[in-house]
Amino acid sequence: MSVTKEQPIASPCVRKCCLNADDICLGCFRSLQEIIQWTQVDDAMRIEYLNNANIRRSHINTGWAYIGSNHNNQGDY
Repeated sequence: MSVTKEQPIASPCVRKCCLNADDICLGCFRSLQEIIQWTQVDDAMRIEYLNNANIRRSHINTGWAYIGSNHNNQGDY
């Protein structure tokens, strides 16, 4: 029987990167530090980062982040 290592938790990046004044990505809601550290931390820390992002997503006002949807829909953020 062979033992296989589980795949690490994948990045929540949605390729709509735009940092607000607090250095929070308005695409995935991770902080700049969390983004930078993602590949260096273990899954326990990644889960913490994802929880932080979910909390931010529910509290942050992102109305201006969707300006691109009123343009030609080609990522004019």
